[in-house]
Amino acid sequence: MWLSSILLPLLLLFTTSNNNNNIVVSAAKSEREILLEFYNTLNGDSWNINTGWEDDAKNICHWHGVICQGEEDDLEDDPDARRKLKELFQQHYASVDQKRTLQDNDNSITIPHSRTGKVIGLKLKSNNLLGRIPATLWDLPNLNILHVSQNSGVDVAFVGASDTLIEVKMHQTATSSITGISRYPNLLSVHMSDNQLGQISFPTELFQLTKLNNLHMANCELEGQVPQEIYKLELLRELNLYDNELTGLLPAGLEYLEKLQLLTLSKNHFRGRLPEWLNNLTNLQQLYLEYNQLTGQLVPLDAAPYLTRVYLDNNEFSENIPANFLGAVQVPEDDATVIRVNLDNNQLGDFIPDTLENLSHLPLKMTLAGNLFTSFQSKLLCDNDSWMDGLVRDYGCDAMVCPVGTTATLGRHTATSGCNDCDSATHLGQFACYDQDDRRTLQFLYAETGGDHWHRNDGWLQNDVAVCDWYGIKCYTENEPGPGVGRVKRIELPNNGLIGSISEQIYALNVLVTLDVSWNRISFPFQGLDKTTSLHILNIGHTDTKTFDGLENGHEFFTIFLADHLDISGTIPSQLFKNTNLEILSMNNCDISGTISTEIGALQNLRELYLWGNNLRGAIPQELTTLQALKIVSLAKNKLTGTLPEGLEGLPDLKAFSIKDQVTKGGGLTGNLLPFQYSEVLSTLILAGNKFDGSIPSALLSNVKTEYEEVSTLIVDISDNQLTGSVPGALSKFDQMDLFVQDNFLTSVDQQLCSKRDWMYGNVGEYGCDAILCPKYTASLLGRQAFDSLDCQSCSSSSSNGNMKDIVGQTKCGGKDSVLTERQSLELLYNNCGGKNWVHQENWMSTGEFCDWMSTG
Repeated sequence: MWLSSILLPLLLLFTTSNNNNNIVVSAAKSEREILLEFYNTLNGDSWNINTGWEDDAKNICHWHGVICQGEEDDLEDDPDARRKLKELFQQHYASVDQKRTLQDNDNSITIPHSRTGKVIGLKLKSNNLLGRIPATLWDLPNLNILHVSQNSGVDVAFVGASDTLIEVKMHQTATSSITGISRYPNLLSVHMSDNQLGQISFPTELFQLTKLNNLHMANCELEGQVPQEIYKLELLRELNLYDNELTGLLPAGLEYLEKLQLLTLSKNHFRGRLPEWLNNLTNLQQLYLEYNQLTGQLVPLDAAPYLTRVYLDNNEFSENIPANFLGAVQVPEDDATVIRVNLDNNQLGDFIPDTLENLSHLPLKMTLAGNLFTSFQSKLLCDNDSWMDGLVRDYGCDAMVCPVGTTATLGRHTATSGCNDCDSATHLGQFACYDQDDRRTLQFLYAETGGDHWHRNDGWLQNDVAVCDWYGIKCYTENEPGPGVGRVKRIELPNNGLIGSISEQIYALNVLVTLDVSWNRISFPFQGLDKTTSLHILNIGHTDTKTFDGLENGHEFFTIFLADHLDISGTIPSQLFKNTNLEILSMNNCDISGTISTEIGALQNLRELYLWGNNLRGAIPQELTTLQALKIVSLAKNKLTGTLPEGLEGLPDLKAFSIKDQVTKGGGLTGNLLPFQYSEVLSTLILAGNKFDGSIPSALLSNVKTEYEEVSTLIVDISDNQLTGSVPGALSKFDQMDLFVQDNFLTSVDQQLCSKRDWMYGNVGEYGCDAILCPKYTASLLGRQAFDSLDCQSCSSSSSNGNMKDIVGQTKCGGKDSVLTERQSLELLYNNCGGKNWVHQENWMSTGEFCDWMSTG
């Protein structure tokens, strides 16, 4: 036993071979070999910078991004970042009982090494790395630092192990899992924000990294509650969980993280009162809790002398500011540091307390707008000249909050914008004026979105032109019911060159019915949506809108929300599901990730749902099948998986359903096709580009009433799946059907279908069964004959795949893709888009030059 215990490790390190009595021993890979594997695996020849990596003669320490012993200062360019890294090294080498040679009088770093090997770090930020990091990277004997952030195509996989790694920066990468990270026990700093981890609970494996100082996991799709076991990370100095889907009360385990300097829990769904233990985090310097649902009174935070940032805005805090609020905060050592406190958009009141005068010695910028304050308890506060970046000296109290009877975009007087009169402003620091003065509101919209540079601004701001005659404005008339002649009913300014941010003052148009500002470079606010009770249609598609707070406050008339092509890069905004009267929801091409939330079941009035072109994954939730009003559902071009929920067959009004092409992005629905045999009006069914198998149901759409005008022609696309058997003759009951079934494993077409002359745009009348599927041993680009020049071509025996030779509807022979000619593409456009009914179709489909066809060239 003792002998095997010695030999086993040796066998793991070396391989031996006996050849002519000579024993050859192969050592583990060298640093150069490991780096070259890293380079080749991650598409190194396409990196933005790869200097030296392809030069066999060059010292590896001279390769771009490779940091070797003696070059430690190159690990960080920023002095502050270098200082923090130095502290990490000091802590690490103290913990492993090695002599520290890091100098305390500057930011220089010298790292002691006892192992062989030179490479201590890789610094390859934003360098177009592509692929999964190979496990051998972790075999570098002295690798301390890995910086690969902002490489959107690299997956950092913790599949190896390392006791030397102390910092990894990997934000904005393709990393989808951190399983295995506990095998790197000396990690002190992990920066992995902006990675799609896939709507997971907080990874408990992290609690094994008890040496962690810094943990940054902003926008990582975390959900659920933060486990109380977070107390195990007692050395944490920075915790950043910004912009996730975390819920519940603030985790009590945070109370024991006494070294915390940065705590960021903003933009989650935390609720409840602030816990008293926040006062015990005496080392806290920055606290960010904005955009949650926190309630009750503020805690004083009066035991943390080094606080410089406190962001508690956009919650539901009430009562008044505690008398000893921030009572221990000291003047920062750095004269340039301003202490910033944001309490905007809560329910604080009734007066701004005079106890804030206790903070008069601080360089303070405290924002208090959007609350319920009606007065200052003492105007002495308005004499603190250094407050609000010195603006109190110039504008007095107005620099803190606008007075009652006035409003401003930020709720206060700034260097560029003052407080404007507003009769309806009953509190200090209001952002928007809700006076029923439509002209003034539109003037404000014009000014904040660069109206002078709009594509069209006919009539705008002209005193002799009525508001109702301004371009894009429609008003109520005396011939229709409404709030009165001349009030603004519709604003329609799509693709008109608006730029900037629309403020919530737009909701002063409180009887507005339609608002369309799509295709403009603007961001749109939802705070204030509750002020309008008439808004019915809102179109903000193709804008720069990213924040949806306030969207949950739509009134019962808010039924149509169009928001295509927004850069959301996250899950479906949860605020949407509070608008239970929504009838049409469209968020196509918004880079939405995660799953379709089960909360969608709350939208019982939804008639049309468009979510195509996103990155949605997982199964279609059963809750979708409870939406009995649904008529149109488009979930195409995502990466959904699972099977079709059977409840879809029970949607009585469903007319169109598409889940086309889930495969391209790595998904694909599986199982048997549903026959949808209970639907009477389903006329468009698009299931192409998935992984459905089995046969085509003979009862497919068997209950559809083609006598209804809206379903006179059926469109069914089940191509590009794994279906087998025959195209069933039961479908011959339909006189008009466009049936796309190519690229499956079908072996025949029932002959009853070959006489359905009006099928396939009438092509069956011309080409028979070939218009449905090309026969065995033939192929065409479309898997069928669509017109004369695109017929089914014979496949030579040498090009036929033995496994595919009996398959009908093939789009290629022998694996070589066909390509449409330009003429064929135009002919296909004409046939598939009703060319015979075009207003102008001169020369189309003639045998002459296609460049002479109408509108081509």
